[in-house]
Amino acid sequence: MADFNRLLPLARTIIFGIVAFFSIIVLGISAHLVSLPGPSPDYVNLALATSILTLIALPIIFIIPLKRRGAAPSFVAVEVVTLWLLWILWLATGATIANWLPGLVFCNGGVCSELRAIEAFAFLNWLMLMFYSFVLLTLAVTAHHRGRTGVWKSSVPDFDWNHKSTGVVGV
Repeated sequence: MADFNRLLPLARTIIFGIVAFFSIIVLGISAHLVSLPGPSPDYVNLALATSILTLIALPIIFIIPLKRRGAAPSFVAVEVVTLWLLWILWLATGATIANWLPGLVFCNGGVCSELRAIEAFAFLNWLMLMFYSFVLLTLAVTAHHRGRTGVWKSSVPDFDWNHKSTGVVGV
């Protein structure tokens, strides 16, 4: 059996790091596109907002459990909800750009390349966050059904994911 007590926090650190790195790239590219003359398209504004929200949310749910136990942002329930919102935003960002990109008539090489880069990083962030959040939700629901209802108010690094409880559900 896999040692989820080591694998889950490691996967979490790696995925959060990669997503943050890609978000910084999207932030820079979308900020550049917003700074161009004329009104910026909604899909560029969505990319900018999504990258900013990601760069605010990920450090909060990653660092607070390390510094303060029992704080609400460290709860598994808060992390699952936050990650679901983020992957939905990244999916919307990538899908919106993928929808509009073929229809752009006046798309020069630089702008089109930047939009394709945002699209690629958006879909990569979506996949990583969705995969991790589904794994976390599955492990949390499994622990809950095994009678460990405190999983929702614990933090990912502190919870014993390998413990097999035989207790009554709801205790």
